[in-house]
Amino acid sequence: PGMAWTNILSRKLDRTVINLGFSGNGRLEKEVIDLINEIDAKVFVLDCLPNLISPIVDKKELQKRITESVKSIRSKHPSTPILLTEHDGYTEGYLIPHRQPLFEDANQYLRETFAQLTAEGISNLYLLPISEINIDHEGMVDGTHPNDIGMMNYANAYEKKLREILKAPVG
Repeated sequence: PGMAWTNILSRKLDRTVINLGFSGNGRLEKEVIDLINEIDAKVFVLDCLPNLISPIVDKKELQKRITESVKSIRSKHPSTPILLTEHDGYTEGYLIPHRQPLFEDANQYLRETFAQLTAEGISNLYLLPISEINIDHEGMVDGTHPNDIGMMNYANAYEKKLREILKAPVG
């Protein structure tokens, strides 16, 4: 669809954006990362956290999958930037209290893993935090899935971050 953030971003950057949208199934499995490694990309974006919350995986498994995915991509693409994206949250979390920690915990585990990977010397690794995605209740269809406003917020956040990473000026 034309209003998916990847399509908007493609138009904003005037570049092809390949979205391997797994529709709820992007879970950083080794076989999928192996396929991703066959792509010669300018940057790799791993935006899978909404599919990797508890009870799907626990903290240890989530951190293991992130670490293995980053290291696998880095082994095949030594200098290509890798962008890790935090979970954009559940805008109805204040109404359904058990949902709030699901994304907050996943984001914390991602930040811890990001810090560990950078401490190990993994270079050209970046993080897009929830605060930069900036989706509120107006940007969600149902508290979980972005509507057109949410997709635009995503596209704007990715454009800003990718232009910074790729040193690509506007215009």
